[in-house]
Amino acid sequence: MDNRNNNFIINLNYSIMAPITGKILLLALDKSVGIVQEHIHNAQRKKENVLDQCKEYLLAAQEAILGLEAEYDEILVQTRLLDCNDADQIAELRLRIENYLAVDKLRPLLIKATQGIESCKEIWNADTNKWWNRPKIKGKKNRSLEEVNVLLEDLVIYLYDLDEQGLKFRRGGSGVGIKWLEYIIETLKSQLVNKRIELDNILEKAMKDRNKGRLLDFTKRITKTIVVLLAAF
Repeated sequence: MDNRNNNFIINLNYSIMAPITGKILLLALDKSVGIVQEHIHNAQRKKENVLDQCKEYLLAAQEAILGLEAEYDEILVQTRLLDCNDADQIAELRLRIENYLAVDKLRPLLIKATQGIESCKEIWNADTNKWWNRPKIKGKKNRSLEEVNVLLEDLVIYLYDLDEQGLKFRRGGSGVGIKWLEYIIETLKSQLVNKRIELDNILEKAMKDRNKGRLLDFTKRITKTIVVLLAAF
């Protein structure tokens, strides 16, 4: 299991004890971008082994999904911890949300990873004897080519659905979970006397929406499929 949840708890505790600074504004997103870029770079270097190449693309897609979730969650946490009387904290939170909405850092990398996965599938289907006549590994299930192809087709559909319905329209406010970030921005810009009450109301609705909404539906399906596929290589 990924340690991101444990790290997230640690970061939350740190945030409670320490003031928010501009230096850590995009920590979750930027960290994931670096890891995704590294996996894609590794994949491009492993063209002689399409299975290893596909594994790197899968890891890139997995990290991109984790990064999207972590950044969204950390924005909500930062909003919860916000001192509404501190102009610097308000400015920093607004900047973080604006960057998340407007700067497509992970989306093009996720698309590149998806295209890489599709390319790998085409290569091994063109020469199945080369890539799928593998000896049985003790304690590990050898999935058939048909099983892997079906899983990969499902994964690609999930990834494109996430892009079309969740990432593509972030700036327009119609992406998954994005309306709550827009509401937070509007509240921060407003002249409300008690912004804290309004922000808490938004956060309560945002968390309910997130827990039952399409963001988790997409990311859970994608993550589960990737885990199964990684075990096949």
